[in-house]
Amino acid sequence: PDRETNTRTAQNAGSKKGRGLEMETQWQVTDNWVMLGNYAFQHAMNNEDDNPGNAPQQQGYLRSDWQFWPQWHLNMQAKWVANRYRVPGDPRPPIDDYTWVDLTLRRQLVKEHWDFAVSVRNLLDADARELSAGPDASGMINTPHDLPLAGRNYWLELRYRF
Repeated sequence: PDRETNTRTAQNAGSKKGRGLEMETQWQVTDNWVMLGNYAFQHAMNNEDDNPGNAPQQQGYLRSDWQFWPQWHLNMQAKWVANRYRVPGDPRPPIDDYTWVDLTLRRQLVKEHWDFAVSVRNLLDADARELSAGPDASGMINTPHDLPLAGRNYWLELRYRF
């Protein structure tokens, strides 16, 4: 809160130090098949030598795009999220890592202006969650079981490009 007013101004609190690494690669396996992957690592500490939380220390992503027949494409993508710490003072147990896999079959139609696709997202039905806020000033945790992401779900898509 700002002194002697009814307003609030965001301000930095403390400091954080971190280091990390990100890598990405793409591989043309065959004329009709491409794979892409990336990996990110970070290590952060606040001024009390605690992990400040709310960010994964490791993430990975892998995507495969394969044209297995003329106008037919199969796409698989997988995302791995790991080593997420809670903010200091949050008494809840560590949040679980997760791996999320999507699979899409796509067909180009009618002189390449139309696409039709069917997808399964979260194919392995992972219990994936994102961190929710820690305790507020009164010590209350408003979302104690974190923010659930969607379970396995199915998509149909019809797309027109002009």
